[in-house]
Amino acid sequence: MRIMDSDILSYALYDESPAHPYAGKVLEKGLLGEVEEAPSFTYLTYTTILETYNVLF
Repeated sequence: MRIMDSDILSYALYDESPAHPYAGKVLEKGLLGEVEEAPSFTYLTYTTILETYNVLF
């Protein structure tokens, strides 16, 4: 199990971020269970979602 950091999630959701293409791929692979150490899914905690919301808004 891996927990997604709010910074990566913010970069993945914010189109104008220079890290958007990279973070988007990390998020997509994590949610699909395609992380290097399969099967290893990426989880988003409530805290991660709240921190991401605060950064974006």
